[in-house]
Amino acid sequence: MVNKRGNARNLIPYLPKWRHLPTKSIRVPEIFVQQVLEYARQLDAQKPDKRIEIRQDFNAVVVISPCDPRGTFQIKARSIQG
Repeated sequence: MVNKRGNARNLIPYLPKWRHLPTKSIRVPEIFVQQVLEYARQLDAQKPDKRIEIRQDFNAVVVISPCDPRGTFQIKARSIQG
């Protein structure tokens, strides 16, 4: 039934669950659904993987981070002694 007295002020705005739009439906095996969704949500939330690893086999420090224009994470990584 149509609400003839409705207007834009009465409408509840739709907030999409994804930050990056448009979305697309895909087919994946059921066993991978949760893992694929978790990874997609991590990418969508833009929570980049930042970590520092000390590799004994290469005798080196490995810094894994996305592009950091200010260089704050790289400065922290360079401050590691040893």
